Amino acid sequence: MDSKRKPVTRTQLHDLVWSVPLTKVAQDLGTKASEIRRICDHILHVPRPDSGYWSRIRKGEAPDRTPLPAPTPKTPQSVKVAPYQQPRPPLRVLIKRAVAEAAAHLPHLSVALTLEDPHPQIAARLAESGGKATLSKLQMRTHCIEDAFLKCMEKRGHRLQLSKNETFSRSFLVGDELITYTIYEPSFQRRVLLSAKELAQPWNVAHGKNWRQVLVPSGNLRFAINVGYRREQKWEDTKNQSLESQLGAIVIAMEVIAAETVRNRNEREKQSTQFQKELDRKLHPVYQKHYDDARWERLHQLASDRRQAELVRSFLSALAKAASNDEKLAAKAKQLTLSVQGYLRQLDPLSDSPKDVFRILDKPVPSPSDLDLMTFLS
Repeated sequence: MDSKRKPVTRTQLHDLVWSVPLTKVAQDLGTKASEIRRICDHILHVPRPDSGYWSRIRKGEAPDRTPLPAPTPKTPQSVKVAPYQQPRPPLRVLIKRAVAEAAAHLPHLSVALTLEDPHPQIAARLAESGGKATLSKLQMRTHCIEDAFLKCMEKRGHRLQLSKNETFSRSFLVGDELITYTIYEPSFQRRVLLSAKELAQPWNVAHGKNWRQVLVPSGNLRFAINVGYRREQKWEDTKNQSLESQLGAIVIAMEVIAAETVRNRNEREKQSTQFQKELDRKLHPVYQKHYDDARWERLHQLASDRRQAELVRSFLSALAKAASNDEKLAAKAKQLTLSVQGYLRQLDPLSDSPKDVFRILDKPVPSPSDLDLMTFLS
């Protein structure tokens, strides 16, 4: 990424922004004008022309040019300009391009008027609904369109994905991505006048309404592909095109959506990994300092405990020496020394083996609190 960044110094940028308009500077450096403004105003502190400067130049005037001020101690002498990356076109544009490119090779789908040899899943749905005799004209048309679509998708190597809880699942495994679709009759809202009985209802009298909204079936069909949370790509019957004539484009769209979904997921995972690496790099000093502080506190406590143990041993030695002339007192001093040996071993980490010191120091250290991390990142 750094190899694609163009370095520019304060002097070079000052000469550029006062020689040509900002948009031309951004074009030459391969970035956006807003990025050049940000670098001038907040990073290199380079003065740039006001909004009327180039108008006065075109009129033949010679406006003053602001000289480059001396840099502050914190101002860098140069900066690397990040190239501007064009945003990826919306999914609908990608689908339109793919369909246009494959216009001469669009799959031809012949939609039968009757289901003489239906797809196994269509046959299963017909068996559940009671056969073709129970279907309306629109339902029959829906099954015929779906039958042609299923056969074409499987012919192109895609696999129908069945759900555990449903006899028929409207999902296809395109490559490694599961794409869900639906075919349905959309409805629209229409106002209808209220009957005399409805007009007499108190809530209608209070609001002075003589109509209500009702959902009316459109009589057309819509093919919708799920492309995310509450987002769909839709095709439907129009005055110029029936849904049957759009099935070839829908098949191409299914493949484009699957490829784009995989690409977007991989891009998100890549960005997440990069973000986590950058966060770990920034937080490493925090964790290291927290770990070192914890080891220092433990080491300080061990040294204090050893000093206390040495004081007790010194006192017991002096006591035994003072009571050496009296047998009873000497016996009591010896018994006292023996009784506190266990406490002294616990208090002094070097009483048994130096390994105990490192065992205590190397115990796991709790992670720093969120407050410590926020203080560092701020």
